[in-house]
Amino acid sequence: MKRIVKIIIFLFLILCVVIVVYITIAWIPVKYAVREEDFVKYGKFILLKGNYDTGTGWSKVGDETGFYNTDKVYEVWIEGKVKPPKISTSFAGYQKVYLCKVEEVPELKDIKGIMCQVYKIIEWYPVYPVIRDPAVLPGWIYPAEFINIYDMSDEPVW
Repeated sequence: MKRIVKIIIFLFLILCVVIVVYITIAWIPVKYAVREEDFVKYGKFILLKGNYDTGTGWSKVGDETGFYNTDKVYEVWIEGKVKPPKISTSFAGYQKVYLCKVEEVPELKDIKGIMCQVYKIIEWYPVYPVIRDPAVLPGWIYPAEFINIYDMSDEPVW
């Protein structure tokens, strides 16, 4: 009986260590989020939101004048040497908004019959608050001020 209790305690301790390591890594910033009141510091930019349901994957939801009304949002194509931010592949998940310094390409691109404006990304930043896909652990555990390594990974997070 004592042996079973020791095994259960040992397994519980291993579980606790794994959770602590996971949470610790979640609190290591990779890129800090930009608050709306600080947008003016970035000059000319666009605001992009992942749009997993479309061919382009991105919707332009604003620019240096602020966020657009929902009827003014339109799809865009992004490219460039800078690796674009990740789009959530969870249908239930919330898509993050990104402030992107871009260079506008003069030609439109045909994506599945839709003519889209093309932008080359120069830099990008997440917009505060960083909201993540539903996870096993409560939302208050994850930071809203920055994105972490889990946000940058192609691998699913618990």
